[in-house]
Amino acid sequence: MKYFNNLCLIILIQAISLNSFAQLRNLNSTQKLFLDNELNGISTSLDRIGTSISVDGNIAAIAAPKSKGHGVVHLFEHNGIDWINKGFVEPSDGFFDDYFGGSISLHDNTLFVGAYHHNYLNKTGAVYVYEFINDTWVEIQKISSPNNVYESHFGISVKQENGWLIIGASGESKVYVYKKLNENWELHQTLEPSLIVFESFFGYGLEIKNDELFIGASAYSDQSENDSGIIYYYRLINDQWQLQDSLLPSDLFNDNLFGIAISLQENRLLIGSPQAFSTVISGTAYVFEYINEEWIEVQKVVPDDPKLDSWFGSSVYLDGDSAIVGAYRDSEIYSEAGAAYLFNLNESTWEQSEKMFSYNPTNNGRFGISVFMGNNKMLTGGYREHGVDSVSGSVSSFIYSDNSWSTPNTLSFHKGAYDRRMGSSVHIFENSAIVGTPYRYSTNQSAVLYYELQANQWIQT
Repeated sequence: MKYFNNLCLIILIQAISLNSFAQLRNLNSTQKLFLDNELNGISTSLDRIGTSISVDGNIAAIAAPKSKGHGVVHLFEHNGIDWINKGFVEPSDGFFDDYFGGSISLHDNTLFVGAYHHNYLNKTGAVYVYEFINDTWVEIQKISSPNNVYESHFGISVKQENGWLIIGASGESKVYVYKKLNENWELHQTLEPSLIVFESFFGYGLEIKNDELFIGASAYSDQSENDSGIIYYYRLINDQWQLQDSLLPSDLFNDNLFGIAISLQENRLLIGSPQAFSTVISGTAYVFEYINEEWIEVQKVVPDDPKLDSWFGSSVYLDGDSAIVGAYRDSEIYSEAGAAYLFNLNESTWEQSEKMFSYNPTNNGRFGISVFMGNNKMLTGGYREHGVDSVSGSVSSFIYSDNSWSTPNTLSFHKGAYDRRMGSSVHIFENSAIVGTPYRYSTNQSAVLYYELQANQWIQT
């Protein structure tokens, strides 16, 4: 399947809470959040800490899906000044390569952890449910794959809202809907497309808000177009999730990968399609709005300077009347150094206002692979950029002040390391930033870094 490797790369990185922020500046790093060699008394070598991050209020859940072989999830609580280590959870029946923590969702003192490789021989998958009881995270339920299908990948995505638990099983092109009854989550409904397409990734991408559910199948192929992508739109009617529409771009082509990145805000969707055609195959992003009870494409957003194979649209984020779109393979400065584009809504038209580059552009740096935006701050990850040392990875930082974005500075290691892949994920909580660093080739260690914004300076603390 063409572009399969790039698709899998984005899927792995987007499992990390990829809501978008571009580049920020005026940063100084002083120390790491975690010790490299040990966290909570267990080795972190090859653990891939930071692969998934979920934040709810002052609680952060940070996955390490290779830790102890089966994976663990570390819990932190923010006390207004620092993130305090509250220990970790692990599966009661964990086994090697479960990938426990491949997806996580934290909501109202309940933690849902996907282990989509659980059941080593068949990789059918499972989801574990934890509740915070008497100051301790307690495993209260294990939800196994209902159909026990080989490589079902049940739990590859997990979302919970308003009493509904949505679990993706992309290997069998199904999404399972659970509802809490008598203190347990019970299977309520199974969703699947009317036409099942092998390796369409139906169920990997999930977005839910109130009574609306969006399920992405970014490698969906119809009879004429391969890997074009599609998004299925469901609404909750009479206690059942019912398919309302299938969202497609107005100019569907092979290998568009439409739906690989989705950002939802109120009645507006921004959908990435990193292999779509503008004047060249540079990628696009599509804006859909909910008008007269229908999701309608209102604009195809393209960069002012489309470049071949830049993967514009590989990451997207909406924040009010602003949007950020990553193009992690843009080669304007160096080959695949990457870029991020800022768009603003001018009356009814999205217009490019800036093109942003890394604080420290690097050949093959992949700046723009992850983006997060809000509260006049932007962060963008470049997981192969040069930090203090070769290919350690970095995150560029921007702050909006006096009607302009600052020149970029960088969050990086106090002591760099080869192929650390810092910036594979980023997340912001008020004036704090968490940066995932899932891998380092030279010592095979992982870390999550923590920064605070102090007088417009990001300080690693």
